Amino acid sequence: MKNVSNILVLILKRVGEILVTTPAIRSLRKAYPNAKITVVIDKDYEDVLSGNPNIDKLFLLYSNGSIKNLLKSALILRSEKYDITIDFLANPRSAFITMLVRSPIRIGLKKRIRRIAYNYVIRPFPDVTSYIAGYRLNALRLLNKKTDGTFTDFFITEQAEQVGKEILIKNGIREDDIFITISPVSLQKYKLWSFENYAKVADYILEKHSYKVVLVCGPAEFNFLEKVKSYMKYQPAAMIDFNQLKVFGYVLKRSILHLSNDGGIKHLASAVRTPTITIFGHVNAKRWNEENDPLHIALCKNIDCRKFRCYRNCKYNFSCLNLIEFQDVKRSIDLLLNKIVKV
Repeated sequence: MKNVSNILVLILKRVGEILVTTPAIRSLRKAYPNAKITVVIDKDYEDVLSGNPNIDKLFLLYSNGSIKNLLKSALILRSEKYDITIDFLANPRSAFITMLVRSPIRIGLKKRIRRIAYNYVIRPFPDVTSYIAGYRLNALRLLNKKTDGTFTDFFITEQAEQVGKEILIKNGIREDDIFITISPVSLQKYKLWSFENYAKVADYILEKHSYKVVLVCGPAEFNFLEKVKSYMKYQPAAMIDFNQLKVFGYVLKRSILHLSNDGGIKHLASAVRTPTITIFGHVNAKRWNEENDPLHIALCKNIDCRKFRCYRNCKYNFSCLNLIEFQDVKRSIDLLLNKIVKV
């Protein structure tokens, strides 16, 4: 299509899903430098993309909004007459919006009934990474456009940076302190590595590497940090819960290494270029971890029972997760810290 001037992107989901779509947004900007790019996200996740220079406009939805409000939003978007709409998740709300917007080019996923909303479907390409950020770049390949790598983007404001510095100082972390962040959080049992193991890891870092350990989490998750602390022999340098994503991003950026369960915080750490070690359970780790990047280690055990959505009726007490041991993480920490110190 020639003379593309208006592009709509839909990512109606959470932090991690949005962050792994930023390489595709960046590639769209480079492919269509003069086009207006509008991204539709849920209002709760505005800070994931606010300040992103590759986006001209954020269109915010309420995730618990009524059908009437969803229809109203879709009709507003339809009036903008987009040349291309790309729906990266194809959930019921985003497929509904795509169908009503009626762009000449509508790219989405092959998902049963929702497939009718699209006239192009994102599909695997040969010799392309299995990492989800790379898979989403296939939307650009469908348009015969070049891509710009799979590194993710997150932009921190000066105000957030200042607030982050103040929080660290308040918690006893000086400007010249070197620290490692640990986030033992997950609201899903099938992603939650044991608190005892996290405590062992924190103690090991403090005892053998002498770096400070900062336990971190999002709002209303502080109890996870307290549980890890209760098993530790030593004291963490700080335990901090964040209610501002930009501030959280700044603190992760200051960290030399981040350890966590599979989830949005891992992707936030990656987006601010902090090396990561991630505990994976039932999911395919290659899909959600930066492939062939030695600074991002995915810990995942091969297990025969792993299947699509097997966590819904697991009969083996999440063995895929519990088979990951302290020693596995210890080796990864030693390996990464050796590389980081040499750099």
